[in-house]
Amino acid sequence: MSRGSDPPPMRRVDEGDPDADRVEANWLQLKGYLREKWGELTDDDLDRAKGRKEQLVGYLEERTARERAELERDLEALSERAQYFW
Repeated sequence: MSRGSDPPPMRRVDEGDPDADRVEANWLQLKGYLREKWGELTDDDLDRAKGRKEQLVGYLEERTARERAELERDLEALSERAQYFW
């Protein structure tokens, strides 16, 4: 049974997929932007999140005093800048 609020599943990009290198490069670029904006995030946080938006927002909530909606807006702006699409 599907719940209306569930996000669509992430598209899996396997090695050998022509988009794999581009997706990885965009994730690395986004990680750099995230480190610039939120120095509170550790490399471990970013590695564990591994492109999962909800987990990343959770780490940000734990480490900053900002509201979830505000974090999500900022994260969307940074992901667009890095051309990383959840």
